[in-house]
Amino acid sequence: VGDSAMYNSFVNNDEDFIWLSRVPESINEAKVLLQKEDKSFAWQDLGNGYRICPIDSRYKDVKQRWCVVSSEQAYTREIITLEKNIIKENERANQVLKNISRQQFACKKDAVEALNMLTKKIKYHKFVAHLVEVRKHPKNGRPKKGVLGSVIGYKLQGVVEEDTIKIAIAKLTKGRFILATNQLDIKLLHTETILSEYKEQYKTES
Repeated sequence: VGDSAMYNSFVNNDEDFIWLSRVPESINEAKVLLQKEDKSFAWQDLGNGYRICPIDSRYKDVKQRWCVVSSEQAYTREIITLEKNIIKENERANQVLKNISRQQFACKKDAVEALNMLTKKIKYHKFVAHLVEVRKHPKNGRPKKGVLGSVIGYKLQGVVEEDTIKIAIAKLTKGRFILATNQLDIKLLHTETILSEYKEQYKTES
Protein backbone atom coordinates (compact mmCIF):
# COMPACT_ATOMS: atom_id res chain seq x y z
CA VAL A 1 0.00 0.00 0.00
CA GLY A 2 1.42 3.39 -0.98
CA ASP A 3 0.52 7.00 -1.65
CA SER A 4 0.36 8.66 -5.08
CA ALA A 5 4.16 8.95 -5.28
CA MET A 6 4.32 5.15 -5.51
CA TYR A 7 1.56 4.66 -8.09
CA ASN A 8 3.65 4.65 -11.29
CA SER A 9 6.21 2.35 -9.70
CA PHE A 10 3.44 -0.07 -8.72
CA VAL A 11 1.99 -0.03 -12.25
CA ASN A 12 5.41 -0.56 -13.86
CA ASN A 13 6.08 -3.56 -11.59
CA ASP A 14 2.52 -4.84 -11.67
CA GLU A 15 3.36 -8.52 -12.10
CA ASP A 16 5.55 -8.66 -8.99
CA PHE A 17 2.97 -8.03 -6.25
CA ILE A 18 -0.56 -7.01 -5.35
CA TRP A 19 -0.73 -3.28 -4.68
CA LEU A 20 -3.12 -0.52 -3.55
CA SER A 21 -2.30 3.14 -4.18
CA ARG A 22 -3.69 6.60 -4.58
CA VAL A 23 -3.73 7.76 -8.21
CA PRO A 24 -1.87 11.04 -8.89
CA GLU A 25 -4.28 13.78 -9.94
CA SER A 26 -1.74 14.91 -12.54
CA ILE A 27 -2.64 11.91 -14.72
CA ASN A 28 -4.97 13.05 -17.47
CA GLU A 29 -7.36 10.09 -17.06
CA ALA A 30 -7.66 10.93 -13.36
CA LYS A 31 -8.32 14.62 -14.07
CA VAL A 32 -11.15 13.77 -16.44
CA LEU A 33 -12.69 11.33 -13.99
CA LEU A 34 -12.53 13.69 -11.02
CA GLN A 35 -14.20 16.47 -13.03
CA LYS A 36 -17.34 14.45 -13.78
CA GLU A 37 -20.67 15.47 -12.29
CA ASP A 38 -21.80 13.75 -9.12
CA LYS A 39 -24.68 12.01 -10.90
CA SER A 40 -22.19 10.24 -13.17
CA PHE A 41 -21.11 7.95 -10.33
CA ALA A 42 -22.90 4.96 -8.80
CA TRP A 43 -21.92 5.84 -5.25
CA GLN A 44 -21.75 3.34 -2.40
CA ASP A 45 -22.07 4.86 1.07
CA LEU A 46 -19.19 4.01 3.43
CA GLY A 47 -20.42 6.04 6.40
CA ASN A 48 -18.68 8.93 8.19
CA GLY A 49 -19.25 11.16 5.16
CA TYR A 50 -17.42 8.88 2.72
CA ARG A 51 -18.70 7.46 -0.58
CA ILE A 52 -16.96 5.24 -3.12
CA CYS A 53 -17.53 4.27 -6.74
CA PRO A 54 -15.54 1.48 -8.48
CA ILE A 55 -14.53 1.93 -12.13
CA ASP A 56 -12.56 -0.45 -14.38
CA SER A 57 -9.32 1.00 -15.75
CA ARG A 58 -6.51 -0.07 -18.04
CA TYR A 59 -3.97 2.67 -17.40
CA LYS A 60 -0.58 1.92 -19.04
CA ASP A 61 -2.18 -1.29 -20.34
CA VAL A 62 -2.44 -2.64 -16.77
CA LYS A 63 -5.90 -3.85 -15.84
CA GLN A 64 -6.85 -2.43 -12.45
CA ARG A 65 -9.74 -1.27 -10.30
CA TRP A 66 -10.02 2.48 -9.81
CA CYS A 67 -12.26 3.70 -7.02
CA VAL A 68 -13.37 7.32 -6.84
CA VAL A 69 -13.68 8.32 -3.18
CA SER A 70 -15.70 11.32 -2.01
CA SER A 71 -15.31 12.83 1.45
CA GLU A 72 -17.94 15.24 2.72
CA GLN A 73 -15.60 16.65 5.38
CA ALA A 74 -12.76 17.20 2.89
CA TYR A 75 -15.19 18.80 0.43
CA THR A 76 -16.28 21.38 3.03
CA ARG A 77 -12.67 22.26 3.90
CA GLU A 78 -11.51 22.45 0.30
CA ILE A 79 -14.46 24.57 -0.86
CA ILE A 80 -13.68 27.16 1.83
CA THR A 81 -10.04 27.24 0.67
CA LEU A 82 -11.13 27.50 -2.97
CA GLU A 83 -13.41 30.46 -2.28
CA LYS A 84 -10.59 32.26 -0.45
CA ASN A 85 -8.25 31.63 -3.38
CA ILE A 86 -10.83 32.97 -5.83
CA ILE A 87 -11.13 36.21 -3.86
CA LYS A 88 -7.33 36.61 -3.64
CA GLU A 89 -6.90 35.91 -7.34
CA ASN A 90 -9.60 38.44 -8.21
CA GLU A 91 -7.70 41.13 -6.32
CA ARG A 92 -4.42 40.22 -8.04
CA ALA A 93 -6.01 40.05 -11.49
CA ASN A 94 -7.62 43.47 -11.11
CA GLN A 95 -4.30 44.99 -10.09
CA VAL A 96 -2.55 43.34 -13.03
CA LEU A 97 -5.20 44.62 -15.46
CA LYS A 98 -4.89 48.09 -13.96
CA ASN A 99 -1.12 48.03 -14.53
CA ILE A 100 -1.30 46.73 -18.08
CA SER A 101 -4.01 49.24 -19.04
CA ARG A 102 -1.42 52.00 -18.45
CA GLN A 103 0.98 50.49 -20.96
CA GLN A 104 1.07 51.51 -24.60
CA PHE A 105 1.80 48.86 -27.22
CA ALA A 106 3.30 49.47 -30.62
CA CYS A 107 0.91 47.09 -32.39
CA LYS A 108 -2.22 45.02 -31.81
CA LYS A 109 -0.24 41.78 -31.80
CA ASP A 110 1.94 42.90 -28.87
CA ALA A 111 -1.12 43.92 -26.85
CA VAL A 112 -2.93 40.63 -27.48
CA GLU A 113 0.18 38.57 -26.63
CA ALA A 114 0.63 40.48 -23.37
CA LEU A 115 -2.98 39.81 -22.44
CA ASN A 116 -2.69 36.11 -23.33
CA MET A 117 0.40 35.77 -21.13
CA LEU A 118 -1.50 37.22 -18.18
CA THR A 119 -4.51 34.97 -18.85
CA LYS A 120 -2.29 31.88 -18.52
CA LYS A 121 -1.38 32.94 -14.97
CA ILE A 122 -4.95 32.97 -13.64
CA LYS A 123 -7.05 29.90 -12.87
CA TYR A 124 -10.52 31.10 -11.93
CA HIS A 125 -10.94 34.38 -13.83
CA LYS A 126 -10.78 35.83 -17.32
CA PHE A 127 -9.95 39.23 -18.75
CA VAL A 128 -12.72 40.78 -20.85
CA ALA A 129 -10.71 43.44 -22.66
CA HIS A 130 -10.61 45.39 -25.90
CA LEU A 131 -8.04 47.49 -27.73
CA VAL A 132 -8.17 51.28 -27.78
CA GLU A 133 -6.25 53.22 -30.40
CA VAL A 134 -3.85 55.90 -29.20
CA ARG A 135 -3.76 58.75 -31.71
CA LYS A 136 -1.58 61.80 -32.07
CA HIS A 137 -2.18 64.92 -34.16
CA PRO A 138 0.74 66.16 -36.24
CA LYS A 139 0.25 69.80 -35.25
CA ASN A 140 -0.15 71.56 -31.92
CA GLY A 141 -3.36 73.23 -30.91
CA ARG A 142 -6.95 72.17 -31.27
CA PRO A 143 -7.39 69.69 -34.16
CA LYS A 144 -9.89 70.38 -36.91
CA LYS A 145 -13.28 68.77 -36.64
CA GLY A 146 -13.28 65.23 -38.08
CA VAL A 147 -9.50 64.90 -38.05
CA LEU A 148 -8.58 61.91 -35.88
CA GLY A 149 -4.82 61.99 -36.13
CA SER A 150 -2.41 59.13 -36.70
CA VAL A 151 -2.44 55.91 -34.69
CA ILE A 152 0.77 55.71 -32.65
CA GLY A 153 -0.09 52.74 -30.45
CA TYR A 154 -2.70 50.70 -28.61
CA LYS A 155 -3.91 50.30 -25.03
CA LEU A 156 -5.97 47.61 -23.35
CA GLN A 157 -9.17 48.41 -21.47
CA GLY A 158 -11.45 45.93 -19.79
CA VAL A 159 -12.64 44.18 -16.65
CA VAL A 160 -11.93 41.00 -14.70
CA GLU A 161 -14.72 38.43 -14.56
CA GLU A 162 -15.02 35.10 -12.80
CA ASP A 163 -14.68 32.14 -15.15
CA THR A 164 -17.82 30.31 -14.03
CA ILE A 165 -17.02 27.17 -16.04
CA LYS A 166 -13.53 26.75 -14.53
CA ILE A 167 -14.86 27.42 -11.04
CA ALA A 168 -17.66 24.87 -11.48
CA ILE A 169 -15.13 22.24 -12.64
CA ALA A 170 -12.82 23.04 -9.72
CA LYS A 171 -15.70 22.57 -7.27
CA LEU A 172 -16.49 19.14 -8.72
CA THR A 173 -12.98 17.87 -7.88
CA LYS A 174 -13.04 19.01 -4.26
CA GLY A 175 -13.26 16.30 -1.63
CA ARG A 176 -12.50 13.61 -4.22
CA PHE A 177 -9.54 11.33 -4.88
CA ILE A 178 -8.94 8.01 -6.64
CA LEU A 179 -7.62 4.77 -5.18
CA ALA A 180 -6.38 2.00 -7.48
CA THR A 181 -5.50 -1.65 -7.04
CA ASN A 182 -4.51 -4.55 -9.27
CA GLN A 183 -6.41 -6.94 -7.02
CA LEU A 184 -9.29 -7.63 -9.40
CA ASP A 185 -10.98 -10.27 -7.24
CA ILE A 186 -13.67 -8.42 -5.30
CA LYS A 187 -13.98 -11.37 -2.88
CA LEU A 188 -10.35 -10.90 -1.82
CA LEU A 189 -10.58 -7.11 -1.61
CA HIS A 190 -14.09 -5.74 -1.25
CA THR A 191 -14.81 -2.29 -2.65
CA GLU A 192 -16.15 -1.27 0.77
CA THR A 193 -12.79 -2.07 2.45
CA ILE A 194 -10.44 -0.42 -0.07
CA LEU A 195 -10.50 2.94 1.73
CA SER A 196 -9.85 1.43 5.18
CA GLU A 197 -7.04 -0.73 3.73
CA TYR A 198 -5.46 2.38 2.21
CA LYS A 199 -5.64 4.25 5.51
CA GLU A 200 -3.79 1.40 7.24
CA GLN A 201 -0.55 2.57 5.58
CA TYR A 202 -0.31 5.45 8.02
CA LYS A 203 -0.27 3.06 10.96
CA THR A 204 2.50 1.05 9.28
CA GLU A 205 4.54 4.18 8.55
CA SER A 206 4.13 5.32 12.16
